[in-house]
Amino acid sequence: MTELERPSLHSAAKRKRYIKADDLSAASEMLAGVDLRGCELVGFTGGQFSLFSLLAAILEKTGPAAVDITTWTAAIADLRDAYLFLETGKIQKLRFLIDRSFESRQPQYVDSVRDLFPDSVRVTRCHAKFAVIRTEKFDLAIRTSMNLNCNRRFEIFEISDDPDLAGFLSGVVDAVWEQGQGFDASPQDVEDALQAVFT
Repeated sequence: MTELERPSLHSAAKRKRYIKADDLSAASEMLAGVDLRGCELVGFTGGQFSLFSLLAAILEKTGPAAVDITTWTAAIADLRDAYLFLETGKIQKLRFLIDRSFESRQPQYVDSVRDLFPDSVRVTRCHAKFAVIRTEKFDLAIRTSMNLNCNRRFEIFEISDDPDLAGFLSGVVDAVWEQGQGFDASPQDVEDALQAVFT
């Protein structure tokens, strides 16, 4: 995989920069007044909302989009909301990259994930948390400490409207997608998917 070289990034001077810290507000309230076009947003939370809640608030501003999500873990409520977004067209295309240990940590959820997203999940050894939201007008790259569940701890997220960075992150998902498997992946499949990120 090629590196994302610094000169290819849009100039920070042209960006609309926001820094917010709030341990009470919902994701939609934190994004109120934020123009996502050309933005660079850094947000700090008390863990009052999940990564999917943040994505839902972003989708309210962007409209229907293709979405890639990587996460270590997920709550069933967030997964069901993601399915509802797919069913209603708020999400046009969805790909999840989830840590392989999710199946042993949350066995009660795995069958639901298989049923809801039969072709939308790949697994590997993954602790990275990021998402990409792409439309004709937006190329949003979201990097965060948040998983796809609420965690009442200090969390951070960064949102950049950056075609190069969004393309790079989607390329990581592409690499795993081409090589990887779902929850029935063998240990070798899991390792092959991981190595695909770096080749």
